[in-house]
Amino acid sequence: MVSATIEGQREVSQLPDARILRVVDTPGLQDTRGTKEEGEAMFMKAIKEAFVMNPEGLYVSLIVICFGRRFTEEDLNIMDYLRKLFGDQFMETYCILIMTRGDEFKTMKEDEELDGTFLEWCKAQEGELKTMFQKVKGRFILFNNFENEDVLKSQRKELLDIIDAKMLITRRYTHAKFQKALQEPENLIAQGKISAITLLEIQDEISLISQETDRIGREEKGTDAKITAFRDLKRRTQQNLQIFEGEKDKKGGLSNLCKLSNEQKLQVEKIGRTRRT
Repeated sequence: MVSATIEGQREVSQLPDARILRVVDTPGLQDTRGTKEEGEAMFMKAIKEAFVMNPEGLYVSLIVICFGRRFTEEDLNIMDYLRKLFGDQFMETYCILIMTRGDEFKTMKEDEELDGTFLEWCKAQEGELKTMFQKVKGRFILFNNFENEDVLKSQRKELLDIIDAKMLITRRYTHAKFQKALQEPENLIAQGKISAITLLEIQDEISLISQETDRIGREEKGTDAKITAFRDLKRRTQQNLQIFEGEKDKKGGLSNLCKLSNEQKLQVEKIGRTRRT
């Protein structure tokens, strides 16, 4: 199995209720682009980066598998690896299973190859897949990425409801093995003389500005509201850059964030000029 992700990627989004959602996508353990050892090393690196990107800890871990593919003993090895890495109760406490290709499940139902709901199908499984469902304590959801926007919103809400319910009874996950990773933002802070919270806020703001730029760019041009919105985005990018001013020795994460902020400011200015013409 080849994972679509080859390194940790962090994205931030604002929910309708104004909460900030941070997601870190990591490569899978069974990526076949290298050896088993290389896959594990890449996964470990991505997990370490996930804690660097989220120094306050993680609420949930989403395990993504495809509906319709054969579940094997190798998949059970992943569960064993997670147990060894994070602790005996990690899957039972923190994991949610997302099964993609819900369109195939829908087609099989329409062709009468399957009976019942997805939940009933899950409960009827045997072998390794049954073990996986039991491990996550019934926290699983079917995603169909080819549905209309209303259905997609409903799927996302169902996932967020599961996360919210789990957050009520579970603290964020932190682990002694990742203490060194958790200290890395502090090293960047020492170099750049900014706080850990400020560094995290800048990362969030850069992602949110990017999303807002794309959204406004798709709207009709020439309106006063459009021009005002781009001015606000320009102001926000300038505020990010001001934080980096005076830092003569920007390294690592600080250097990357500064470069990204500069590129973002230029992009906003360019689109703003285009939309006024």
